[in-house]
Amino acid sequence: MLINLTNHPSKNWGEKQKTEAIKQYNEIVDIAFPQIEPSTTIEEVQELAEKYVGEIKKKLKFTDVQTFDHKTNVVHIMGEMTFTHNVIRLLGHNAINCIASTTKRTAVEEENGKKTSVFEFVQFRGYRSEFEIPF
Repeated sequence: MLINLTNHPSKNWGEKQKTEAIKQYNEIVDIAFPQIEPSTTIEEVQELAEKYVGEIKKKLKFTDVQTFDHKTNVVHIMGEMTFTHNVIRLLGHNAINCIASTTKRTAVEEENGKKTSVFEFVQFRGYRSEFEIPF
């Protein structure tokens, strides 16, 4: 299972990204990324990260590091950096791997001078953690 913890629901992904996610992880489950205000304290971010990690572990049916399937159960996480860092760190303590999606950005300049960016999915790439179980 791929838990998608981003601001980009999987229903809006391109076909290539959806296909790759299903091929590697069998299913996609979306968890909406929280809105984190700039005035949020690091203590509040940490509390929120702990709450989300609990929810993630329930969805992944995580009970024990030894019996957990680390290769087909991952968390796709991208977003506000201090929250993302804390979630990755906490999941890492449970040897739950986290990944990001990489994209190729193409800027299209229109006649009126307006630029539009188009992002094309390339691959999923793992975050590295001292607790990570190799893919």
